[in-house]
Amino acid sequence: MTIFAMQRLDLGKDSSGRDLVINRRTKAMLDIVEEKINRRLVVVQGSYMAGTGAKKSAKTHNGGGVVDIRTRDQTVSQVKETVLELRKIGFAAWRRTKAQGFDDHIHAVAIGDPELDPSAVRQVKAYQNGKNGLKSGGKDDGPRVKFEVFPVFSTDPGEDDVTPEEAKAAFREVLAERRIRLDWNNQDVSFFEALSFIHFNAADGSFVGEVPATSIRQDRRGTPTSAKAMSNAVAGLSMAVKEAGREIGLTPAQIDALAASVAAKVRP
Repeated sequence: MTIFAMQRLDLGKDSSGRDLVINRRTKAMLDIVEEKINRRLVVVQGSYMAGTGAKKSAKTHNGGGVVDIRTRDQTVSQVKETVLELRKIGFAAWRRTKAQGFDDHIHAVAIGDPELDPSAVRQVKAYQNGKNGLKSGGKDDGPRVKFEVFPVFSTDPGEDDVTPEEAKAAFREVLAERRIRLDWNNQDVSFFEALSFIHFNAADGSFVGEVPATSIRQDRRGTPTSAKAMSNAVAGLSMAVKEAGREIGLTPAQIDALAASVAAKVRP
């Protein structure tokens, strides 16, 4: 079942006559920005545009979480304000200009949207690295703000919060995408594989998917060579837990509970 935040909203047609669709999370983020700037934003290209999006957008609008916003009805200072507030709420946002080969607009990618197209994910990484998200790899020309991830709410914000089962399922999905560096063999491995490497007293392998922790340990190429290397791996797991919890919008209490569950399985 699609969680509430990822439900798609049909907003009619965009300025080019194409279907205008975004998910509830993206809409909630835009609504907050509109409140901040006290004016309405006009979306000229939405999400889920596979096969129908603007050619110059490449595939960035194929998934969820990506919108283009009209600038011709905003002053220069208003455009700057809009980009700033979009970034503050959790968008990787840039003004695209004619000098860059575009019709002037704001391109915004909702950081942490589970349905982002891979090309949009790369733009988020470019944003994190101070780049403009284009093939040119140019320097980011927008305001630098604290990197934020808006919650991926599982229910209507007016209803009860996520159940423990929903939280853990979403948590596992996000953790599966995390990579952990192992100092003793200089490899980046999956979260669950890293956990198995240092989980020497595992009995059931409950956090390593379908593969028992013991069988993965027998096949590992490297062996921990120092307490520091082991400590670094455990620290990497802990950081991944906290980041994953924040990314899916869990409460601090939920994050702490799940982190404790993982920590209990790690006995270096």
